[in-house]
Amino acid sequence: MIFLNEWLPNPAGPDAAGEFVELYNNATTTAILRGWRLGTGTATTTSDGAQAIVAARTKPSLLTGVSVPGGGYRVLRHGDDGLSLKNTDGAVLLYGPDGTVADAAAFAGSAPEGKSFSRIGYGAGGGQRFVFTDPTPGAANAPVDDAVHALYYPEGVPLNPKPTGTVIAVSALGLAALIALSFVYALKKSDHLSHLVFGRDKDPR
Repeated sequence: MIFLNEWLPNPAGPDAAGEFVELYNNATTTAILRGWRLGTGTATTTSDGAQAIVAARTKPSLLTGVSVPGGGYRVLRHGDDGLSLKNTDGAVLLYGPDGTVADAAAFAGSAPEGKSFSRIGYGAGGGQRFVFTDPTPGAANAPVDDAVHALYYPEGVPLNPKPTGTVIAVSALGLAALIALSFVYALKKSDHLSHLVFGRDKDPR
């Protein structure tokens, strides 16, 4: 299968000179692409917090004749594929000969300058596995500690989740209790307040 392996949307310097998309062939023999296309899109977030990709209206670039060596990589520069990669909420889509999406990747927010969006997993299913790392065009992607990545950036989980109704209610009760205790403490410490509230002087003992 042919994969999107990494792509550099925001290079240091002019975009047209530094942008690239890299393909990876996990088969053992060279793949000659016929009818494959490469397109760009936009990353969006659905109402349930999941990420979706909206394909661009411009026609994807035809990759017919492009070869990818078995177990190797093919780097497509800006002039080769004619694409202009988005620096914000960007997406790249790889279409197979039948016109369906064979692979896709997208990021939300702004791409850091000089970092490529690199694949860290090739297993079937489980969603896309990409992170921003140092570019390695024509070679294996920079190693990433997947355990640390999964711990701090779990897939499908918002980095700043909104508090639920239960959390808000418990927090409000805790705040009310703290205010009540502070009020009682103030009464016990003040003769004047104790007299005003209870109508008696503080116990002289």
